[in-house]
Order: sequence, then structure tokens, then C-alpha cells
Amino acid sequence: MAQPQVAKEKKKFKVPHSYVIICTLLIVVAILTYIIPAGSFERTVDDAGKTVINTDVFNYVEQSGVPLWELPSLVITSLNNQSDIIFALIVIGGCLEIILRSNVFQAYLTALSRKFSNQGVLLIPVFLLVFGFLGMTQSADRFIAFAPVGVLLSTALGFDAIVGIAIVLLGVGTGFSTGVLQSTTAIAQEIAGLPAFSGISMRIVSFILFFIVNTIFIMGYCRKIKKDPTKSYVYGQEFANKISTDGAYIEIEKKHLPIMLTVLGGFGLIIYGSVNFAWDLDQMAVVFIYMGLITGFLDRQTPSQIASTFVQGCKGMVSASLVIGLGSTVALVLTQGNVLDIVVYASAIVLN
Repeated sequence: MAQPQVAKEKKKFKVPHSYVIICTLLIVVAILTYIIPAGSFERTVDDAGKTVINTDVFNYVEQSGVPLWELPSLVITSLNNQSDIIFALIVIGGCLEIILRSNVFQAYLTALSRKFSNQGVLLIPVFLLVFGFLGMTQSADRFIAFAPVGVLLSTALGFDAIVGIAIVLLGVGTGFSTGVLQSTTAIAQEIAGLPAFSGISMRIVSFILFFIVNTIFIMGYCRKIKKDPTKSYVYGQEFANKISTDGAYIEIEKKHLPIMLTVLGGFGLIIYGSVNFAWDLDQMAVVFIYMGLITGFLDRQTPSQIASTFVQGCKGMVSASLVIGLGSTVALVLTQGNVLDIVVYASAIVLN
């Protein structure tokens, strides 16, 4: 008797872990140091003391490929080189966890949704702006836990789950992708030889433009499904009604007002210092330490609870910090192989 044939399930493509992607890139880059002509452009120092690259003069040098077995050593070197950024980022993550534990954002967002439930669409820009500010210093994945809050706000205003998710992720994504105060911005500028967080005014303009586009998109979708609920992309989908919002309702307490004022004052101080005094991550981390300590005590946390929450937040930033170290290793390999200038120059030609 013939055995029934079992249909083979097709394996779906799964994006590799970010560490795997970066390590693969490191191997490729190390191999390229044996292929790409080695050399560098002429560098001069202008009257302002800034190093300027002269792209008209390129000097070839002896090929100096980077062996694959040296990559682990270069990773450690890169982590040491980026230690100031990495440790500042970890401290900021720990302090932000203390602030988030106070539930100050959930409390005020819930109150707004209840008060303006009849003019819900007008609250979309407010919520987007709040999450946009939150995303200025942290990556979007830190705020995935806010998704139930977004869904709660959205359903309370008469919209669907998609609007709730968009409020959180597009809002945080706006703050993150425009790089106003992101650590990745400081790293890129360091590699390019620029002062940390210089040109912040242009990034603020980008933030405003991203914010406007996202607001128009979400408000347009809200008006469409408000007029005709069947236009919702999750209309009739059972899973959309099963998204848990347990614990998302947070009542405003007396402690929340001074905590909110502390947070707003801290972020205002960071922006002011970055614009007027060219603050980098070190100064930002100091402000976050004060914000975290003040928030912790206002939230009536014991010193041990503050310490435990801080450590928990630091753990969440370890992965991102290692990505910074691994990513900067790519530039270190290109530099050691004397091919960084030609790679950057060729990339610039393609972009032009």
C-alpha cells in the first residue's frame, strides 16, 4: 500500500539577527581590503583648524588587507573606542526605565483620550508628538510595550487597532529616524570628523516634516473609517478585537504632575544644551540621571527599587550598545585596510 505523500512546507525567509548581518558585513569588508586599491586622499587643515579632504589628490599606498582572524581583536578595539557613547547610552536606558515605570505617559494619554473622545481625530497630532519626543533618544523597539496603550487610546476615540499601533510606532519612529538626539547620529558624525550633534537645526526641520506627513496620513485614515467602519483594514477580523489592553488604563495621581514637569524640563534642557552648547551624550546622560533619580523619588520608589529598575533598563540597552560597537568596527576595518577614503568617495559618486 502506497504511503500518502506529505506536502513539504516551504520555509519562509527569516531576517537574520542584526549581529549576524553585521558580522557577515565585517567578513565581506575584510575581504574587500584585499581587492579595493589602498590609498587615501590628501588632507589639509584650514584656517579654522578643521581637517579638509582634497578629493583631487589621491595617493596609492601598499595593499594592507585585514586578515579575518584579526576581526575579533578589532571588535574589542572598536568597543573600547566607542565606550563613551556605549556607557552613556546604557545609563540613559536605565534612567528612562525609571521614568517609564512611573506610568506618567500612560496616565496623561488616557486622560486626554477620555476628555476629548468626541474630537478624537484632533488628538492624533498630540499623541504623535509625545511619542516623537520619546523616540528622539531611544529606538522604536523600546516602546513596543506601549502598543496596548495606543490601542486603548484608539478604541476609546472610536478608531481601530491600526491607528493605535501607528500612533506609537510612527510617532517613536519619527523621533528615531530623524536622529535629532540619537546616539547613532553622534557615531556617524564622529566617523565623519564632525562635532557630535552638530547640524541639529536641520534634523529638527526633518522631524517636523516627518511629523506632518505622519499626521496627515493617520488623520486621513481616521476620518475614512469614522465615516465608514468597513473601510478599516481590520474590519471583521477577530484578532483585532483580542488585543489585550489590560493594565493600559492608568489614573492620574498627584505624583504624576511633578514627574511630568521633571521630564519636560529635562528634555527641554537637553535640547537647549545641544543647540547652544553642543552637548554630546555625556551631558545628556547626566541630565537623564537627574531625571531618573527625581522621578524615582517622586514615584515613591525606594532606593533599592530605583536601583533594580535602573539595572533592568540598562539590560535592555546592552543589545543596542553592542550593535554600535560592531557597526563601528566596519569603519575601523576599512581604515586599517586603507580603503575607507575610496569607498566613501565611490559611494558619494553613486549618490550624486
